[in-house]
Amino acid sequence: MLWLHQKLRFFLFFIVFVNQSFSQPATQDSQTYKNFITTLGNNIIGILVDKKAPLTERKEKFRQVLRDYFDIPEIGKFVLARYWRRATDQQKIEYLVLFENAIVDNYAAQFDNYQNEMLEVQNVREDSDQGVLVMSIIKRQTGAPPLKIDWKIFQTKRGLRVYDIIINGVSMSITQRSEYGGIISQNGGQIEGLLKLMREGKSPTFTAQKNG
Repeated sequence: MLWLHQKLRFFLFFIVFVNQSFSQPATQDSQTYKNFITTLGNNIIGILVDKKAPLTERKEKFRQVLRDYFDIPEIGKFVLARYWRRATDQQKIEYLVLFENAIVDNYAAQFDNYQNEMLEVQNVREDSDQGVLVMSIIKRQTGAPPLKIDWKIFQTKRGLRVYDIIINGVSMSITQRSEYGGIISQNGGQIEGLLKLMREGKSPTFTAQKNG
């Protein structure tokens, strides 16, 4: 399953937003969340199609999209789980920088693989943890069955933010947390082992959900 999760991480952002509709009558709240995801997708698409721009420029634009729509520090803390409390202040600072850089680098490596995949928003509902799920599917050009994608969103002091992406029922936050925990366990429970891999650009990275 790990290879599938790694592949899907890179695939999520290579999408075109078309034929967006809700299976329930749109309320003001659902429209707000629809607009949030639509704008997020369009911003990413703008980066993907601008193939004449230098890679460094596209990476920085992508970094800004992440900062605008995802709470990267909170995601990073969730992924580190109990090891966050064990880390020193210096390790925490370095980890959060490396975490964001890893996300940007991992996606940037896939920029040229964009193939006009299509995302269709299908529904919006409240989640049990006071978050909101924007449910969608990604239609693939290969003719393969669509992927079911749920975007978990929370209202924060800075506005709406995505905290998790759930693919065909599998939470990427939980998957990422498990992977990071496994790396640290293999290094005697020391976060330095994970930091070393992250400095070398070898650690798996994606998004996580709020709380934990």
